[in-house]
Amino acid sequence: MVIFRTRNLFQMLKLLRKPILIILFALCYFVLIRPARALVIDYQEPKVTELVQQDLVLSLDESSSSVAIVFLGENEHKKYQYKTSFGSYFLFATLLLIGIGARRNEFFFLLITHLSLGIISTVMMWVGVSSFFGALTISDLISRYLLPLSSFLIVALAYSQKLNSNVEFDE
Repeated sequence: MVIFRTRNLFQMLKLLRKPILIILFALCYFVLIRPARALVIDYQEPKVTELVQQDLVLSLDESSSSVAIVFLGENEHKKYQYKTSFGSYFLFATLLLIGIGARRNEFFFLLITHLSLGIISTVMMWVGVSSFFGALTISDLISRYLLPLSSFLIVALAYSQKLNSNVEFDE
């Protein structure tokens, strides 16, 4: 009788593992990662503002998680966006990876992708603001397109790999 109850308890804990992990990660995201992103923007904002004020060609629009840099040309205005990595795309991709039961290396790959693209985007933003305006295009491309695409591509590849590993081939 005791063995039966223990077995049911283990089965119930196994069923609740993914929802518990999802809730724990969401809490960690909103308590740790989101404030860290705000600190990064708060750290960069005065330095970018100083560089932008030195150059009359740029203006700055800011929010809590992104910086929009507007290039004021003679005939046109171009708006470039810089976002810190580990945003909502990281949150949704991680939650989806937990939901499909991905392996640790897929989580690690998502983490490394966001970290490396975030560093490249930050460097390009600084280069674009300080000297070469064309680098702002690269930062904008990474922030708007490459980070979301890579996040969900990792989820799609992990899901495809999981499906392929569960398929039995007839011989």
